[in-house]
Amino acid sequence: MNCRVAQQSDWRQLLIFFNEIYRENHPLQTFEFWDWQFGDKKFGRSFIVEKGGRIYGHVGATFNGGYAWIINVYLSKECRGKGILRELYSMARNFAPIAAANINEAGLNLYRNMGYIRYCDLQRFVAINPKCMD
Repeated sequence: MNCRVAQQSDWRQLLIFFNEIYRENHPLQTFEFWDWQFGDKKFGRSFIVEKGGRIYGHVGATFNGGYAWIINVYLSKECRGKGILRELYSMARNFAPIAAANINEAGLNLYRNMGYIRYCDLQRFVAINPKCMD
């Protein structure tokens, strides 16, 4: 398994992955949304685990306020429990300190297992990619 930063050239395999894990018409099933959210190096990045050209996991981070906000996480069952998410999160941490919001129960358990502290007194802002303001 190879963990790395996704490139635009990974889009076909990302689309196959996103179609397998998300409901029909999920925003991540369009290149424009993925590119807007994760394709601009200053605005966000997509961290993936792949083997043989197939994607098995994705961590998406948007960069704002000096933090890498984790907003999208999924790891295929066959990859869980092997430290892969820790590696993907470590890659995101290389860009900025990690923060997350809107965590479901599985995510909350993941963060606890990784040693993160729950802090619930955060202000919430919406980040807008400047490229989309035209």
